[in-house]
Amino acid sequence: MLGTIKTWLNGGKNYFTGVLLYEQTGKDKRLLELFKKGPSDFSKKKLHEELQAICDQLKSTDEKPASHKAIPLAKKKEIISSSPLPKLLHQKINPGPNPQLYEACIAEANKVYKEAMNLRAELFLSAKANDFEDPNRPDRVQQRSKIAVNVVEGYKEASELYDKAEYVRINGRLPEQPAPEQDDQSEYDHIPGHMVKQELDNLRKNYNKMKKRPQTPERVALMQKHEMNIKKLEDKWHSLKPKK
Repeated sequence: MLGTIKTWLNGGKNYFTGVLLYEQTGKDKRLLELFKKGPSDFSKKKLHEELQAICDQLKSTDEKPASHKAIPLAKKKEIISSSPLPKLLHQKINPGPNPQLYEACIAEANKVYKEAMNLRAELFLSAKANDFEDPNRPDRVQQRSKIAVNVVEGYKEASELYDKAEYVRINGRLPEQPAPEQDDQSEYDHIPGHMVKQELDNLRKNYNKMKKRPQTPERVALMQKHEMNIKKLEDKWHSLKPKK
C-alpha cells in the first residue's frame, strides 16, 4: 500500500483514486464522506495532506509489502471485476450537459484500467513460486520488471482518461474542443445554394459510416458536430425549395 500511495503522490493525483486510497487506509469517516462528495479546492488539498501523512506514517513503521500468494488463473477475472475504481466512478452522478460523450470517455478509461489490472494479475502470477523454478532468478525478475512498468504506465493513462471524463462531465466537451462561443460558425454556413444537396448527402454518408465504427470520445464528438451540420444543411435545403 505504501508503494501505491507513493505512486499517487508522485503522479497525476487523480482525485477519485485518492479517495479510494484514503478509504482503504484512512480512519476519519467524516473526512471520507466529505471526499466522496466530489472534488473541490478544499477536498483536493485535504486529501493530499491526509495521504501524505499516511505515507509518512507507513514509512516510519517500515511497512513491508505483503507477500502475494499465487493467484489461480480462474481468479484473474475476479481481480478486474472487484476493482473499486470503476465502481466509484459509476456511482449515480450527474453526467453533465453531454451524457453521450461522457459515457464514451468513461468507457475508454475503464478499458485502459482493466487492461492495466490484467497486467497486474499477470505480474502476480509470474512471481509464483514452484518446485521447478526460482521466481527470483535474474531473468524472471527482469521479465516482471517490464510488466510492472507497463502496469504503472497503464494506470497513469487510465487516471488521465478519468480526468478527461471529469472535464467532459463539467464542460460538455473534450478539452481540445473549442468552447461553443468560439465555434458558433459552421464550415457549411456560406455554402452556395446549388451545392447544399450534394454536401448534405456526403455528410450523411460520412455520418452513417462513423456510426458503424467503435465509438471513441473523439469520434462521438465528431459525430455530434456532423449532426449539428446536417441539421443546418437540412434547414438550408428546405429554405431553398420553392413554396407551394
